[in-house]
Amino acid sequence: MYLNIEQALEDVSYPAKCADVVEHCGDHVLALQTGKETVGEAIDRCEAGTLRSQREARQTVLSSVSEGAIGRKYYSDRDPPLPDAEWYEPVSL
Repeated sequence: MYLNIEQALEDVSYPAKCADVVEHCGDHVLALQTGKETVGEAIDRCEAGTLRSQREARQTVLSSVSEGAIGRKYYSDRDPPLPDAEWYEPVSL
C-alpha cells in the first residue's frame, strides 16, 4: 500500500523502538525516484534504537532509504565550473 510517509507513521505511539515502527507500518511502500521499497526495509538499515517522535521516525526513514531515492547518481547542477574550462554566464530571457 502506497502512503504518504506521515500517514504511515502517524499510528505509532512514540517513543517507539524501530522494531515497533516496523511492526506497525513496515509493509507500507515508499515510491522512490527509481523503484520502491518498504518502510521496514529502510528502517532495517539504521541502528537508531528508539525513535522519540513521528518527526524523528520520518527523518530516520528518509535518511535510510536506498540509493533508488536519489535519482541521477553523482549529478548536481550546482557544481562549480572546472578549472580552465570555458564558462558562460547564464542569460536571463
